Amino acid sequence: MRDTDDQVPCEGSAGPERQGFWRRIRIPVAAAAALISVVGIMVAVFGLTQFNQRETVTGVIIIAVSTAIYITILARDRPPRK
Repeated sequence: MRDTDDQVPCEGSAGPERQGFWRRIRIPVAAAAALISVVGIMVAVFGLTQFNQRETVTGVIIIAVSTAIYITILARDRPPRK
């Protein structure tokens, strides 16, 4: 079994500078995605109360996009399987 320190990274893997950048911005991006999802919920509920289909669909799209961003952050942050 090989130690993880002596493994050569794959050709397409990100360098240490890029990994450090991602680690610094992932928390603010996750927070922004959560807040944007809340805004999407507010837009959808407001559209429902006004019987406005366009606002409701806009709110649902905002929720879907922000959820996709949040899931991408979670999937990218997982440690590799052994």
